[in-house]
Amino acid sequence: HWLKKSITEDGRQHKLIFNDDVFKKSYIMKAVKVQYVVKPEYVNQNKANIKKVMDKLKSDPIEGMLYSSFTLDDGQTFVHINICKDEETMNKLNDVQEFGEFRKALKESGPIEPPKSTNLEPVAAGFEL
Repeated sequence: HWLKKSITEDGRQHKLIFNDDVFKKSYIMKAVKVQYVVKPEYVNQNKANIKKVMDKLKSDPIEGMLYSSFTLDDGQTFVHINICKDEETMNKLNDVQEFGEFRKALKESGPIEPPKSTNLEPVAAGFEL
C-alpha cells in the first residue's frame, strides 16, 4: 500500500492510502521489451527496416503508444521498447504493414539471437498515455 498525506487549506491533515494493484491497473497497462542480436552484415538493413516502421508510426500514430528502438554498445544487439495504455493498443502494432515486413525480414535474416520478449512491470513515468 502507498500512503500519502495531504494538508487542506484549513490545516487539517488527511491520509490517503493507495492500493498497489489499483495503482498499477490505472497507470500503465502494458510495457514490453524485445531484444535480439543480428548478424553484422544485417545491421544496416535492420536499421533501415526499423526506420520504415518509425516513419509510418510518425505519419500515422497509434494513440496511446510509445514505441522506440535502440542498439547496445556492440551495435548488433537491438532493443525495442513498447509502452501502451492497454493490451488492445499494443496489438494495433501488428496491423501496421511496415511492422509485419520488418518482422518477416528479421526472421529471414537468421538472427544470431532471435527476438526475446519481456514484460516490464510499471513503477513510474513522467508522461501519460
